[in-house]
Amino acid sequence: MICHDTYKKNKKAPPLVAVNQVYLRLYDYNMSFAMENMKIFLSNPTEDKILLKPAFKLFGLMPKLDLNATEIHNFSRVLIETEFEIPDWFNSHYKSHDLNKS
Repeated sequence: MICHDTYKKNKKAPPLVAVNQVYLRLYDYNMSFAMENMKIFLSNPTEDKILLKPAFKLFGLMPKLDLNATEIHNFSRVLIETEFEIPDWFNSHYKSHDLNKS
C-alpha cells in the first residue's frame, strides 16, 4: 500500500487494521454489509461516506483510486475478510473516538 501501513500509524493514512476493524465493528461483524459499504466508499470517496471521522480530521479525504469495479470488489473483500491480529493499542484507541455510521 502506498498510503496505508498494515499495523503502524503513519502520517498519510490510518493503518489497514483500523479500517478493517471500524468497518466490521460498525456493521456488527456482518462482512457482507461491511464489504458493500467499503465498495461504495472506494468507488467514490466523499465526506458523507466517511466512517473513520478521526482519520479524516488527521489525513483528509482519501483520493479516488483508479480501480475498476472488479478491483474495488476484490480489494474490499481482502480488506474485510482478512483476520488481522489486533494490536494492543487498538481497542482503547477505538473506544476513544466517537465512531458511528451516521
